[in-house]
Amino acid sequence: MTADGVREVRRRIAVHSGTERLVLAGLELTENDLLMLQAPLERLVTLAELDLSGNRLDTLPSTLHSLGALQVLNLSSNRIAEISDVVAGFPKLEVLDLSNNQLHSLTDALADLTDLYALVLKGNQLATLPDTFDRLSALTWLDLGHNQFGRFPDVVRELSALERLVLNDNQLVTLPQTLAGDLTALETLNLDSNQLRAVPEGIGRLTALMGLGLIHNELDSLPETIGQLTALTGLDVSHNRLESIPEAISRLTSLKVLRLDNNQISTIPRSLAKLTVLKRLNLCHNRIVEFPEVVKRFTRLVDLYLSGNRIRSLPEFADGDLEIIRELSLDHNLLTELPSSLANLRSLSILRLDHNQLTALPPRLGAPGRFSILDITGNPITRSIF
Repeated sequence: MTADGVREVRRRIAVHSGTERLVLAGLELTENDLLMLQAPLERLVTLAELDLSGNRLDTLPSTLHSLGALQVLNLSSNRIAEISDVVAGFPKLEVLDLSNNQLHSLTDALADLTDLYALVLKGNQLATLPDTFDRLSALTWLDLGHNQFGRFPDVVRELSALERLVLNDNQLVTLPQTLAGDLTALETLNLDSNQLRAVPEGIGRLTALMGLGLIHNELDSLPETIGQLTALTGLDVSHNRLESIPEAISRLTSLKVLRLDNNQISTIPRSLAKLTVLKRLNLCHNRIVEFPEVVKRFTRLVDLYLSGNRIRSLPEFADGDLEIIRELSLDHNLLTELPSSLANLRSLSILRLDHNQLTALPPRLGAPGRFSILDITGNPITRSIF
């Protein structure tokens, strides 16, 4: 904000002198290169939302202490290294965003924010949480991503109202066996991009879980108890070291999205046919040599990704197989020919066949207008397909 702009904000607030109060519900001062906040805010007794993101503040402005009606405070993308006890002056605060600052620790005063339901702390340098953190009994959303946690913060397990927990891009190597704790309401758990080598059996107690992210870890297996997560609609275990798919996954009958790409999987168990509501399946960049016949039984499958495997041939497709499939990715395999019955997938509009060993396409596949995207680049096809 320019000097004139700061003066104008101060002038507008200052004109309400004496006992007059400025009735203002929200104030946005984002991306103004503010180093400090000098405007007299004591008259803003009705202010409910304040956005100070994208400035150069290095501490929580003491001038905020009088904003007792504040419900939403955004201090993201500043240079704040310490949160002072002034934060305790916001008894009605519900949302606090401190992401992308320079925090190494948190004050115990945060525990006084008993109405807080969303706390965003991603992109700091935190490695621990205060023991008083469990007093945030209304907290439903906690984002601790992109920090320096080397251990799962035990106090989090006592937040019984928590619905979303984000711990991606930390340094977690293990998880506690009693991971679930009191997290009976947890619906989303993001543990992407850590160094996890195992998932504890206790994860099966998170029975409300709907989304589980384990991307970019070092997992070579999943526990059988994962099959107890019957509310799960999305599971992402891509970029790990799995060599097989555990049979327990077939018990996840609510699953709609399953990502297992970039592992070392070679076969797909027939028991996966029980995933009757599956819409998206990603098995790219594994070691699959045969097209998994079981996928033809996924009547609600819309997107199937099998790129970067070692598949040499496709099965025949009957009328009714994969009847609503929209996208099929088979690029970077070893296909030499295609069955003409592939044309029976009448809803198919995106077909990726690039970088195989195809010399021709069945006539029904090459009809003009058949696909919105048909990619056959990098094949030894010598004559026009149209």
